[in-house]
Amino acid sequence: MPALGLSAALLVAGMASLALRAPKEDPLGPLRQAKDKLESGDAEGALGLLNGAVLASVQQGQIGGDGVAEFHLLRARATAQAQSRLGVRSQENFGIVAEEFESARGAGALLEPADLSVLAGALVELGRIDEALTLADTLEAEHPKLATSLLEAVVEHNVARAPQRADQTLALLSRLARDPTRSVDRRAWSLARETRLRLDAGFTQEGVARLLRMLPRLEPEPGLSAERRGELLVLLGRGYYELGDAEQAAAHLERAVELLGASDPSRGSAELLLASMLSARGGANGEHLEAARAQFARVRRAYDLTDLVGPALLGYAQTSAALQDDTEALEAYGELVGLVGGAGDGGGGPGVTREQVASSLLERHKDRAARGEPLLALRYAELAERTWDDRAPAELILGIARAHLALAEEAIAQRTHAGQPHAGDDHSSPGHNSDHGDDHSGGSQSSGGHSGPHGAQPHTPGPAKADAHGGGQSAAGGHSGAGTDAHGAPATQDRPGDDRTARLIPDALAGLSPVSATQARLHLVEAGEAFRRFGGRVVAEDPAAFIDALWSAADVFDRAGDRAAARESFSVFLEAAGEADPRRPEARFRVARLHMADGDWPTAAGRFREIIADRTAGGVGLEGVATGIWADRSVVPLARAVLSDPRSDAEQVGYVEALLHETLRGRTVRPESPEYRDALVELGELQYELEKHEEAVRSLTEAVQRYGAGLPREHAVRFKLADAHRRLAQRIAAALKEPQPKSQRDQRQAERQGHLRESLALFEALRQELASANAGSGGGTGGGGSLMRRLERDAWFAVGDCALELERYPEAIAAYDAAAQRYAGDPSSLLALSQIVNAYAAQGLTSEARTANARAVRYLSSLPDSAWDDPDLPMKREHWERWFASASRLGVESGRPGGGQEASTARGLPGLGGGGQVGGVNEGPPE
Repeated sequence: MPALGLSAALLVAGMASLALRAPKEDPLGPLRQAKDKLESGDAEGALGLLNGAVLASVQQGQIGGDGVAEFHLLRARATAQAQSRLGVRSQENFGIVAEEFESARGAGALLEPADLSVLAGALVELGRIDEALTLADTLEAEHPKLATSLLEAVVEHNVARAPQRADQTLALLSRLARDPTRSVDRRAWSLARETRLRLDAGFTQEGVARLLRMLPRLEPEPGLSAERRGELLVLLGRGYYELGDAEQAAAHLERAVELLGASDPSRGSAELLLASMLSARGGANGEHLEAARAQFARVRRAYDLTDLVGPALLGYAQTSAALQDDTEALEAYGELVGLVGGAGDGGGGPGVTREQVASSLLERHKDRAARGEPLLALRYAELAERTWDDRAPAELILGIARAHLALAEEAIAQRTHAGQPHAGDDHSSPGHNSDHGDDHSGGSQSSGGHSGPHGAQPHTPGPAKADAHGGGQSAAGGHSGAGTDAHGAPATQDRPGDDRTARLIPDALAGLSPVSATQARLHLVEAGEAFRRFGGRVVAEDPAAFIDALWSAADVFDRAGDRAAARESFSVFLEAAGEADPRRPEARFRVARLHMADGDWPTAAGRFREIIADRTAGGVGLEGVATGIWADRSVVPLARAVLSDPRSDAEQVGYVEALLHETLRGRTVRPESPEYRDALVELGELQYELEKHEEAVRSLTEAVQRYGAGLPREHAVRFKLADAHRRLAQRIAAALKEPQPKSQRDQRQAERQGHLRESLALFEALRQELASANAGSGGGTGGGGSLMRRLERDAWFAVGDCALELERYPEAIAAYDAAAQRYAGDPSSLLALSQIVNAYAAQGLTSEARTANARAVRYLSSLPDSAWDDPDLPMKREHWERWFASASRLGVESGRPGGGQEASTARGLPGLGGGGQVGGVNEGPPE
């Protein structure tokens, strides 16, 4: 039972007994019983009575006078004896002993010499040195030996735990030396304490010299014990060790080990020093380190109740770390941290200080960080932080931030090792966006050497996209009801989560497994918090480091997707950073992008406009720093913000279209730059949405030919180019219905067929490429990313549609049949089955058409109504209408649910509520 538990539990039990126990008829009876138990060696039994019935009688006034004095005296003696028998040294119990003896004296008790000795020891243990010395002075006349023992106890305490009392200790040693009756062994004892004072204070040469002069005088005298001789040799060995003379040190220490008993703490000190010398020697194969570790472990076991346990644990931890046994090292360091406690515990433990432990842990942290082992570096740093509580040094906090950041980078790097989809196929790959992954990416261009406290150029990836796929579009074609609304803006805008917008709000963690993404995000957030704490520590003495810390915190919060923390940190950075800081434009850009991620389109657009407006002819903005690159990068996000805002009118849409055209004139960006590339794609897609298909074909063709596989979302862009050709052909077909000269008609017909052939070739190439890519990333129709699979599926149907529009019916039927087989069991295959009906009907092949129609009707009947809940199915209203028309011409009911178009519309079948061109694949490609 621990001493604290012994005393406190019994005292509390005694207090509680007041309400439960009535005093016995003879209140002194329990007191006499307690005295008998104590005299018989049963200190715990005595305390039970004293803290129970006797305490109740005292507090109720039934015991008084000499009885009270004896009560306090017995409690002091019983507590001291119980603690001694248990082999523990509790400060709280020492306090009880001192308090009870003083209460006993106050009640008139006369303390015996043994009591005074115990009281003096308790006072010394409590650090009440002045009271202990006063007691020694009162004892010197009548009890000189007791006074001497008390003085020696004070010296021992000061040497071990109060180096700041060195002058007092030397004075006490001088006082002891004046005793002419002092034995040689006690004089040797005094010399050992004096030498230790010198060595601890750094006067090693002086300490060694005095020992060398005194030892020849002491050794011939009779009465010098092996214990004292060994202790002096340990100190001499320590002195030589500290002077760098390992040979002399080892000789003296080994001799001391021979003289001293196995349980003598001085022998433990000698073994510790010998282990330290072995550890310093190291060895190519670690043999000396292993031997040193084994010796540290022996000392730790043999002297676990002495002040040697701390240094032994520290040596064991350090040698384990040097042997790369971090499991053992961390366990030993953890035990050490428990020994020294936190910053509020006085800062020390058995034989080792908090500063020593923290310094050693910091060195281990730095070593593991330098070797590229951030997890171990972090574990050592976190242990070091525990020794400091909330007063950890700035250097340590910065190390924690860097370790968390490195661990996040490791998790993110797993995406690269695992392999990723083709650039542009799926926005889950953040390396392909307008401001990340290019030669002039992010901070490396903007920071001008201000890398921030994490020691690498800042990254620029932003938060996670706002949500998943943003709306009921399928992969193949334009938006539902494509055109303009009452304000002249595109009728269907991108939502916060659709792919085109999300690509501009890069997700640093996309493409990772859920576990890796969670780990990376947690480490990034922890890194951000640590960077902020580091900044708070250095704000006064190092403003530049404070600003760098703000930047790093904002950067990692942004990458973690913690938009609120990122926006706050960027805002504080912009307030604190000087006007000439080259990171300011990037910070403004990223704040705008954070508003965009929140779907706050007006604020985002306004901030992007400000960045663009700050560009001057020389590329220098109002802040006096280069803003050109960030102005260039703001063009496409500005366009996306305007087009995504349903409140945007025709004037605003026209502004961004003109801005895109202006960017493409090459006055501020070169065609090979990512900014030019993104502007060209954005313009082509805007023209596609505005149904300016001829212009869209020109812009998207240039983008595909110029950049090829380097396009962000390459396959989606190529799909839109193919679809723009097909839609342009449909527009020409509608114009051909108007009266016109034959030559003009022939020319327009040739143009229509040219666009259809180009569309067919593009869709076919895309279908083959995507089929191969999806099969390679997962097999069949289930591999690849969701966007890749949708693009492939709709490309299969688009090939058939183009062949059908070209009246190449056998080719169309073959394409549809292949699509129906590939997507058998998928509701989308109904499109292929119905188009086969249309192709046979167009050729007048009635029997084949009826057979195909029956097949399509059977498949339709097998599908539940819930099959049409998927907004991405390619079967749209125009397909139902064309199938219905073909079936009507055949003289049969098409089998549409409910008996007709109106009923189908009422039941909410897909595609029956929007417009679109007959023969089109669907209402719009995903972004």
